[in-house]
Amino acid sequence: AGLKDATTGDTLCDPKSPILLERIDTYEPVISQAIEAENAAAKERLDFALQKMTEEDPTFHTHDDPETGQTLIRGMGELHLEIIVDRMKREYGVQARAGKPQVVYRETVLGEGEGHAVFERDMKEQPIYGEATSRVKSRARGTGMEFKRDLPAMTLLPDAVIAAAMQGLKDAASSGPDGYPLEDVEVTLTGVAIREGANGEIGSRAAAAESFRRAVANAHPSRLEPLMAVEVTVDDEFLGTVIGDLNQRRGHVQDVGSRGVKRVVQAHVALRNMFGYSTRLRSLTEGRATFSMTFHAYDTLQG
Repeated sequence: AGLKDATTGDTLCDPKSPILLERIDTYEPVISQAIEAENAAAKERLDFALQKMTEEDPTFHTHDDPETGQTLIRGMGELHLEIIVDRMKREYGVQARAGKPQVVYRETVLGEGEGHAVFERDMKEQPIYGEATSRVKSRARGTGMEFKRDLPAMTLLPDAVIAAAMQGLKDAASSGPDGYPLEDVEVTLTGVAIREGANGEIGSRAAAAESFRRAVANAHPSRLEPLMAVEVTVDDEFLGTVIGDLNQRRGHVQDVGSRGVKRVVQAHVALRNMFGYSTRLRSLTEGRATFSMTFHAYDTLQG
């Protein structure tokens, strides 16, 4: 029967002695690229190839952009996506056109801000009204989102209205002002009000969402970009040239050491500044250097 349904991270064992190992930790993709088949006939083969590669590689994702209709592939770096496209040609016979790689950004806030909003609509069946105030502030990098409520003690509202307002905050927090995923933000609902005779659930949900957007705008929103841990192994005679090039790419050199007769440079560099680095490194060192690049962290956009 083979293992056609087994994927990366599955555990194989004897049914009589079942065992489950912890799944392999994987990173979220940090780079995306549009891809399309050369013609309609090749589209089916492209979709099949992408599905199989997604099953094999937990760090490779694909989805269709609803706004542009493009198929986007996402991975851990420029080389990763180049290999994916090459494998599609060699293993699946898919001739595909790939666009220019794009960095996958995130967003956060650097300070603290408060927002207030009122949502009011006169509808034939029942008017809609809601009022909400919320507060946002930054959290430590990598700690994720947190949603809380801190309403005045005298607030007497149905649980459904408060739950709707909290849901409105979560809906709005799915993306920041520039449309990228938002992270590392503490969101607090500090006030909700409704009007008698009006639909308060819809009103409070819409008002909370708008109050959140205003609070974010007041809290110094900022993009986050993926920083890569870069390790370059090079001959001593080219060490200064390599470090100089990393500095030009706004990299931060963390360590310079030795490995046998070679020198090893470790640095953190923004992914957007690493496009085309393999070609540049070969040119600078006469092909006598190698490098590896892995995801390090998301951090505020460098200049």
